Order: sequence, then C-alpha cells, then structure tokens
Amino acid sequence: MMVEEASGLRKNFVPRILPWLLAAGTLAVYWVTLNRWVSLSNLLYVVKTSGWTWQPEVVHPVSFIVTCPFRWLPAREIPFALNLFSAVCAALIVNGFRLAHARNRSEPAPATTTLTNAHPHRY
Repeated sequence: MMVEEASGLRKNFVPRILPWLLAAGTLAVYWVTLNRWVSLSNLLYVVKTSGWTWQPEVVHPVSFIVTCPFRWLPAREIPFALNLFSAVCAALIVNGFRLAHARNRSEPAPATTTLTNAHPHRY
C-alpha cells in the first residue's frame, strides 16, 4: 500500500508540482535580477504609464487597460512596479511552457491514421 502511494506521489510530482516549483525558482531569479530604476528599454512604457506624454493612448488599448492600475501609484514607484509585473508575467509564461511540456510527456502519443483509414470510401 505504501509503495503504491509513493509511486503515485512520484507520478504526480513531475507533471503537477515540479513546474510550480520551477516557476517559483524562476520568479526568484527574476526578483534578484530585477531592475529597480528606469532603463532605456522601459523608458517609453514608464512615460506612457505615468501620463507624461502629450498624446492620448489610442493605439494599444490592451496595454492601456493592463497598465491602468499602475497609474494610481506614485511616479517614483511606477518603474519598479512595471518591472515586477514584467517579471511575474515572464515567470508565468515559463511556467506555462513547462506545464505544456509536462502534459505532453505524460500523455500517450496519438495514434496515427493513414489516408485509407481516415477516408474508407473511395470515389
């Protein structure tokens, strides 16, 4: 009974628990290497989010909606908040790739069908 439970735990660990642990590790690496100031690569986004541009944001509505909560922050905290948001999104994307990979490895390969099996009627 204990052997079956240990075997079931091992089978569930790799596809279910391990990707989340790796995502937490990825987020920790991103957190340690996070830039807390404005850089040249995110200057435009910080300026747009802070509202320092003279043009209204009409070209990228999804970006406007996603960054709308950051507009409520004080101006000096916006660069760090945007960089942190970027790190969380990157960790979630990496986790999504790992979950997809674990799911594809745990499922059996689909059976291949030949053209004659797929279309038995000949015209």
